[in-house]
Amino acid sequence: MLSYAHMVILLKIMIDKTDKLERIKKELSEVPTLPGVYLWKDAQGEVIYVGKAKQLRARMRQYVNFADDRAKIPMLVDQTLSFGLPPPPEFCPYSEFRVFYSLT
Repeated sequence: MLSYAHMVILLKIMIDKTDKLERIKKELSEVPTLPGVYLWKDAQGEVIYVGKAKQLRARMRQYVNFADDRAKIPMLVDQTLSFGLPPPPEFCPYSEFRVFYSLT
């Protein structure tokens, strides 16, 4: 059985995660509906995922609404603190790779 102190810590963690998700969801309302490349970043500002989308806002919302059923998504969202949108290169299937390699 968990002690009261452990229960308080777990509750705080759950509230922090909920607050983080709500903040990200609110920020996503400002993301354009255009095609482009997006970055998920961790607490240190390091890029942990680079993706591309035909409609940025809809694709990025799939992550925080858990509409993407890939097994890695909950872990990715848990590690994500913020996101970024690099300057839009000419959209093509390889733009995601250009952004990724420019980060290394």
